[in-house]
Amino acid sequence: MDRRAIRKDIMELIDQNLYNNVDIAPIIEKHTSGKEIEEQGNVRVAIVDILGEMRDEGYITFADSYLNITGRQGRMWLSSSAFIRSTSKYEREKEKQSSSLYIGGNMTGNINTGQVHGNVHQENTSSTIIDANEEAELKSYGVEQSQVDELKSIVSTSKDKATLTSKAMKWLASVSTSIAARGLYENIPAITDFVHKLIS
Repeated sequence: MDRRAIRKDIMELIDQNLYNNVDIAPIIEKHTSGKEIEEQGNVRVAIVDILGEMRDEGYITFADSYLNITGRQGRMWLSSSAFIRSTSKYEREKEKQSSSLYIGGNMTGNINTGQVHGNVHQENTSSTIIDANEEAELKSYGVEQSQVDELKSIVSTSKDKATLTSKAMKWLASVSTSIAARGLYENIPAITDFVHKLIS
């Protein structure tokens, strides 16, 4: 599964539909077509994860209050449709990019980039949470409910990024040992990646 390709497809989809709600069904279909049910599940979890990252970065919002593309009953997926929409922040960035081509000012581009990074950083430090989709993702890697609850507690009680990083890395070490003891070695990189995204 190519996470970069999935993200690129989502960006193209919202670029073609700025200011409108757009269904991600074509992306789900493209990246799961012809795959076994378990592999489809992994792709769907990755799509939810990527959408969460893009939401946290300020590019999109969820038009649906809850993305239910990972739930299934037997071999049937409960949903293969979910609506997202570009944010006004992203739409302004796109407009600035197109207008800066005419201005030709690197300085304007650099100043805008700095402001965007500053805003994203502020949003991430004040609103880091683990939602239901991310909780389901961790469980799919073999993380036990008590361990998920412990990580949620770390996230909600950490007052600053340094504390969050320190506690999350200790949690990761403990969980990695537990996962390895159960022979689920292949899941450790995904859990590590999850934690690094959480603290970045």
